Amino acid sequence: MNDLMVNFFVAGLLGGALVAAQVTPALTPDLGCSPTEPNNCGTPSAPICVDLGSNEDYCGNCTTKCGGSQVCVQGECVCSKNWPNSCTYSNFTGSSITVCHNFTRSEVACGRCLNTCSSNTECILGECKCSSPTATRCDDNTTSPTSTYCVKNITTSDEHCGRCFNTCPTGQSCTNGVCVCPTTKPKQCPWGNTSTCVNTDTSENHCGDCWKRCNYDEKCVAGVCTKSCLGDATELCPVPGLTGVTLCANIKKDAFHCGKCFNVCPRSQICKDGSCQCSRGKTACPVGSPSSIRCVDTRTSDVACGGCGKVCPSNLDCRDSQCKCPRDRPNECPTKTGQVLCFNFKSDKSACGGCFNQCAASQKCRDGKCVN
Repeated sequence: MNDLMVNFFVAGLLGGALVAAQVTPALTPDLGCSPTEPNNCGTPSAPICVDLGSNEDYCGNCTTKCGGSQVCVQGECVCSKNWPNSCTYSNFTGSSITVCHNFTRSEVACGRCLNTCSSNTECILGECKCSSPTATRCDDNTTSPTSTYCVKNITTSDEHCGRCFNTCPTGQSCTNGVCVCPTTKPKQCPWGNTSTCVNTDTSENHCGDCWKRCNYDEKCVAGVCTKSCLGDATELCPVPGLTGVTLCANIKKDAFHCGKCFNVCPRSQICKDGSCQCSRGKTACPVGSPSSIRCVDTRTSDVACGGCGKVCPSNLDCRDSQCKCPRDRPNECPTKTGQVLCFNFKSDKSACGGCFNQCAASQKCRDGKCVN
């Protein structure tokens, strides 16, 4: 890449038009050219007749071409009317180049050379301004050149809360122009030049109030430093109505504190991994009322035989998830009304050997036969 190509490349990076350097080579004899275009930049046999004083492709000499925003005036490339402002920069080779800008609207030379507008601003009449009319402009004078930021809503911006560069501490958010703590840690406690959010009900460094520390063997429970529990019963449960009185519970398996303090599991349920549930092989079924939950074995339960809500008649037992006659009266005899009666065909006089086979009053049923 020659120097001229490098210069045009740099001009493109700077967002302007390059003013070409002036080089004066030898001219071909101006044979055959007209008075209005007296200069020949071609050859005698193939002349290129131009006016070196005004031709933008041959300005001042036969090798200088003006940039896209330049015009040739008296043999010199100058900035055009639309790009009237020139800035001189150093290129990659160490030499100087001149670039044309329009200071009133150039975002890389707004109002002056090298004054670049930030990404959320635009150049309006030579000044970097916020694109949105409702945004707040914040200028950072600690940078060179000055950096400009447009804050969409200064009442909710965590970086510019209520005023420019008022950054909310970590964990806080901007609400109505004020840095506030979340509801889970509502208390602001001073921390050097800033503040931190804490929950004074549970924080062992801020128990009950800012910087009120508990001892190493204590926990903060409801804002009170309390001795820690030992063993696997590690949860401190404050006793209702007794200030400062706590008990230790294992909330993973304590049925009276399952998952949390004083969360009592329903009757017949156990606490496993902090959840009330039935033991293996049992099913939780409402018995008596929807709110009365019991753990039952649906294979043998008379009130949930084969599934919740399936109640066996009073004269039947639940075996293998089905309502059946009891073992001492294993034979079933259905009635006309659909009721099932249970008998022992071997010994029952009212069903001796079969359903409703009645023996005489003086007889007995032995091995399924009526005998005297």
